Amino acid sequence: MEHTRRGLLTATAGIASVSALAGCLGGLAGDSADGSTVQATFFVFGDIAAEVAGAAASTNLLVPVGQHGHGWEPGPRV
Repeated sequence: MEHTRRGLLTATAGIASVSALAGCLGGLAGDSADGSTVQATFFVFGDIAAEVAGAAASTNLLVPVGQHGHGWEPGPRV
């Protein structure tokens, strides 16, 4: 089978198109019934996100309040 430049460009364009459209899919992860969910690493970022989003989104903190990020390791649900 002979590989041509046109075939390679066509395949690359197809993969790029599918990858770009995959990022546009909504409702697969992180959406709740009453709005979007924002995940923040530390409470400072969580507070900022909550103030900016207001009632349009709920905020989840990955690192619990009062715990330093140095010893925290993400679990499988993150």
